[in-house]
Amino acid sequence: MRGSPRRGWSSVDWAGFGKTLAAIVLLPLLGMLLAPLLVVAVSWIFVRRTPFMVASIFRTLLFVSASLYSLGHGGNDAQKTMGIIAVLLFSQGLVEGGFHVPLWVVLAGHAATGPAPWSAAGALCTPWAPASPN
Repeated sequence: MRGSPRRGWSSVDWAGFGKTLAAIVLLPLLGMLLAPLLVVAVSWIFVRRTPFMVASIFRTLLFVSASLYSLGHGGNDAQKTMGIIAVLLFSQGLVEGGFHVPLWVVLAGHAATGPAPWSAAGALCTPWAPASPN
């Protein structure tokens, strides 16, 4: 069994460890090299626009970005809920035909995390919004 502490260092997957270590070191360096290029490119794209227009465009893009991030985060919460319910159903023998997540569990998981104000759908549907900087 790989990863067993009884096997000692022989249980370490050195190829996978090397890939992970390379990613930890190289990806931040790549980000530091590409970020200034992105700043210059965006600056040149918006060089002839008024500050009001740039602020308006970026405010819209920020809302879209935050909404998509919120939906993804809420989807992860729903998947955790579905996984727990599915494991409980399977462990009690209430799921037939092998382990799978029944459709009603998927719908219930998303419905349960949807209406709450801190959830993905709640973030898009709440009637209040944080104060605008303007």
